[in-house]
Amino acid sequence: MVLGAARGLGHRLGPRAAACGAHGLRARFPRSRRRRGSLQGPSADADALTQKIGAKVASATASAISAPTRQSVRARLEWLMHDASVVTDELVEARYRIYADPAFMAISDRMVGELTGGGAWTLTRERLAAIACPALVLWTRQNPTMPWEVGYEASRIIPGASWYLMEDAGHWPQFEKPAEFNGVLLNFLRRL
Repeated sequence: MVLGAARGLGHRLGPRAAACGAHGLRARFPRSRRRRGSLQGPSADADALTQKIGAKVASATASAISAPTRQSVRARLEWLMHDASVVTDELVEARYRIYADPAFMAISDRMVGELTGGGAWTLTRERLAAIACPALVLWTRQNPTMPWEVGYEASRIIPGASWYLMEDAGHWPQFEKPAEFNGVLLNFLRRL
């Protein structure tokens, strides 16, 4: 099978996959879009901040996924949101089923470690600077997992990247402010 051009859209671990794909497979990823997520390596300050916040994220995540209950999953989701009222029973149930799945439980410790402590998917200054396709870095001011300044710094390292900071949204703006989130994404894609 021959793969033509691809587009990367990142969410959670996806921003790393999109960026690493855009860096490592430039010919296949003519466009890349990063939707906030964990970043490491843009600067020494960001590295230190990532380690500090990573420990907090790992703790909050571990309590929800080590022995998941709907209550622990709800608590984690409400922590991630700027407006906890958007955490619906349906969203809690969907995440609970993921966390309770034996296949997820088998990889969750490794995944949390990769997301919060570095590893092969770490986005370094060099990897960010080597992205050679249009990129949008969308971040939120109230994201409890990483301050917006880290995303802004990454957007300045990626050549020609677009930057957008959403107000009044936490880690999952697609749930908290779907109209704004979708509008920003569509406007970026229309310009390509």
